[in-house]
Amino acid sequence: GLEDLSVLSRLGRFWSMIDFEVLGIIHVFQKVNINGKSTMNKIVTKNFDVRVSKVEVSVKNNVIIVGLESGSIMVFKVNVLSRNGEEVLININEGHSFKYFNDRIIAITTINESFGAISKDSKILIVEHGVQNEIIFNGSIKKRLEDKGIVKNLKFDEINKKLIIVTSYHYILIYEVHQTSKFNENSITPDYKLEYLNEYKTNEEIQNVFIKNNSFYI
Repeated sequence: GLEDLSVLSRLGRFWSMIDFEVLGIIHVFQKVNINGKSTMNKIVTKNFDVRVSKVEVSVKNNVIIVGLESGSIMVFKVNVLSRNGEEVLININEGHSFKYFNDRIIAITTINESFGAISKDSKILIVEHGVQNEIIFNGSIKKRLEDKGIVKNLKFDEINKKLIIVTSYHYILIYEVHQTSKFNENSITPDYKLEYLNEYKTNEEIQNVFIKNNSFYI
């Protein structure tokens, strides 16, 4: 079934992306002014040989993260130039593909300089942005999701360091994200741990989660 519907993702005020996941295509648009009128100009189209299941736009890291039905994740770098005080999208680099999961990607969110993703089999990863996109957390929430349905949404509260998971059976699970540093021979990488805090259940279906200041809204 088509459990994930197409969404409009925005990066700032200047460009937007519309994904048509059923077709395995994403289109990237940039907001432009022509004769004083705002319009959307298509910058690039990306085709995939499998269905696109989730898309996350990271404004902070200037990347587009695409989750696929096959369990692979593709990361595209967005090149933005500041021109006359305005940000202008120049191009999008060819994506790097990483096979992290064996099942469909059902949720993606930006976590600081990294991103988190959950697959249909309840596996959860946090991956550092970079050339290799190194896994810095690897775990499962399968036991915690028993009788709660599958994950529908995933959000990170950057101020309070909370990971918010929404399920199809109207549950909200809250995890605290602990970040430390891991010292390698030539670099320092973050190391994450997730601590389960509590959960809530609503009487109605949760369509989306919005985070603002010290609160989240459903």
